[in-house]
Amino acid sequence: MIDMVSAVEELSRLTTKELNEMLRESDTFVLQSEAEDGGPKQVDMEKLVSSLPLHLLAVCLELGEGSDLTYVLRAMRFLHSLSELANRHTRLEQVTSFIIQLKFHK
Repeated sequence: MIDMVSAVEELSRLTTKELNEMLRESDTFVLQSEAEDGGPKQVDMEKLVSSLPLHLLAVCLELGEGSDLTYVLRAMRFLHSLSELANRHTRLEQVTSFIIQLKFHK
């Protein structure tokens, strides 16, 4: 299971260029980073990208209950960065286009 909040917090700090390079270097579409405790951490980008829109919707619905608007804005910016990178990474493009297809076929 992905810890969406920590993944978004961490990856949204990267520039689009840095994220692009990390995605290029990843053969498995799993990004490696350092966890808060200093150990290795892996983020499956396919799961993250496919789950992020619904996660953001859920967080937005809870905004009145104390959720952090800063986090929502950071996640939206990160989602925008991912959409910019989609045409450079076939797998990312497939995941984002699948999300779009799901939304329009309902």
